[in-house]
Amino acid sequence: MRRRSGEWRFVSKRALLICDTVLSQRSIIRFGINSRAQRGYVSVTMSKGFRLSAATGIHRGDREYQQDQLFGRDLPRLVEALGLPVRTALLKGRSSYLCLHRLEQARQGATLPDRVSVAALARVEEWSRQTRTGDLAEVPGLDERSPVIPIVTSTRENCLGSQCARFADCHVNLARRQALAADVVVINHHLFFADLSVRESGMAELLPTVRVVIFDEAHQLNEIGVQFLGTQLSTGQLLDFARDMLAAGVRQARGLVDWQQRVADVERGARELRLAAGRPGALGARLRWTGTAPDGVDDQSWQEALSALNQACQDAMAALDTVSELSPDFVRLHERAVTLVSRSERFASACVMDSVRWVDVGHQLRLIESPLDIADAVRTRLLAAPSSQRGLPHQADGEDRTRAWIFTSATLGTDAKLRWFTEP
Repeated sequence: MRRRSGEWRFVSKRALLICDTVLSQRSIIRFGINSRAQRGYVSVTMSKGFRLSAATGIHRGDREYQQDQLFGRDLPRLVEALGLPVRTALLKGRSSYLCLHRLEQARQGATLPDRVSVAALARVEEWSRQTRTGDLAEVPGLDERSPVIPIVTSTRENCLGSQCARFADCHVNLARRQALAADVVVINHHLFFADLSVRESGMAELLPTVRVVIFDEAHQLNEIGVQFLGTQLSTGQLLDFARDMLAAGVRQARGLVDWQQRVADVERGARELRLAAGRPGALGARLRWTGTAPDGVDDQSWQEALSALNQACQDAMAALDTVSELSPDFVRLHERAVTLVSRSERFASACVMDSVRWVDVGHQLRLIESPLDIADAVRTRLLAAPSSQRGLPHQADGEDRTRAWIFTSATLGTDAKLRWFTEP
């Protein structure tokens, strides 16, 4: 806090001016400034007594490091410096939290590729007995690329919700409850957009109660928004589905369905689709897709691969339907199969109007269809004033209910109007 005090005073004064402007004029300020801008906005907002959400960016390879840094280092310093009784909370995506239900499943027979993964699972299990947050970032030496992580965490697709036997102890639900009770909530861009596409992430309850939302690294919003507001089908989704179907089938419905065959068909479908895409020169390649197949990919081979994949997913869907009454796991798996059938059919058809398609080729294949312009979807959300905003803390009848949206980045544009960020 002592270093660069002049810069700190400059940022705080500017943040005070911007917060006052936003709240009084009901406008959205998009502003490029130095790396300490977000802290200045956070400090001023807290001093004014407003509840706020701070959304950080995530760079490739750093997982949620910036989020942890803001919450674990910067916020405590601000709270101490301001001397305010401020409650803070950290809310990450569900893939960052241990799922107790899936950990129990992993104990009963997870298939791991090597001894390193077996040791990692044992480490997670030992840690699970003492953790209060369930945040996997706490596990010593756990590589963020470890194959153990998808086995012991949930996704929106496989979470059982209120039907889960461990729902009352769920670490994700605990983090959300803490966020709802906090004055300052630190999230990330991915979590914000996950809520835009699916009002299920916890943000649907969180955002209506905050008065100020601050986006750091705001130049990343478009790229992340395009990913979340579109439709995706990936070989990773397919293989995760196949793995979960086999585990549940063998454990809870052995002999009722030929689970090995159903899983083999889905895995084969994913593999054939990956092969149909060819072998681009380097991982991370992006293939344009304006016709019936991506550029450079044989149309017939591509369509045949999609058709075979669709049939495999339909067969899995039918099999799961016969056992869906046995367990909530099968109900959720059936819903996932329905989604996979729908998406494989969608990508076998022509791209819808006002959308664009492409294929990302990496360690997994991702088929993506996204709106050409995400501005309308984001603007609708940002500028909306839903009835749920009524009843904000410390709000009297007739008081201004406007929510402030502050965007900070050093690269929002070079001209005075920041057209790169503000215009299509």
